[in-house]
Amino acid sequence: MSRWRSVFCAPFFARFHTIRRFAMVNTKAVGGPMWFAILMLGFLMATPTPQRAKSPLDCKNASTQRDLNRCAGDEAARERQRMDRAFAKVVDKRGEREREAIQAAQRAWQAYADAQVEALYPGCGTSSTCGSAHSMCRDVVLSALMRIRTSELERMVREHQLEGDVCVPQSAYREMP
Repeated sequence: MSRWRSVFCAPFFARFHTIRRFAMVNTKAVGGPMWFAILMLGFLMATPTPQRAKSPLDCKNASTQRDLNRCAGDEAARERQRMDRAFAKVVDKRGEREREAIQAAQRAWQAYADAQVEALYPGCGTSSTCGSAHSMCRDVVLSALMRIRTSELERMVREHQLEGDVCVPQSAYREMP
């Protein structure tokens, strides 16, 4: 045990005592605070720096799987926001009974979208057991499904504004007293 200390620990302790002596000698009046400042400076230099904010990514020229996954995830998030805005427009223009029916339809659509993705990639879930490209593939499928649903919701808003068209769904007509 003593040999281990002399071989591996001696250089460290020698540097440690040299730094401590330097701090004590050069700070005759201060002493302890200078030693504390040196320790804090060493601690700050040893800690990792936080990650920088995400830089904008050129998705047309993405080449690594990490970049492709990030681009697909960003696209899915944009499609989700677009779909949510269209859904809010549909709900805002309807009466209470119609809102409940539309909200039920949206919940059913979400269940369908989840089941569709599961059918395409069974057993993968959100884990990485299916490979590093799996999250990208899921996001691409979800983006496509959300684009279709968004167009359906936007059509519902347009049809609600038409009057006199006999093929407009009944939800487009306001409830009569």
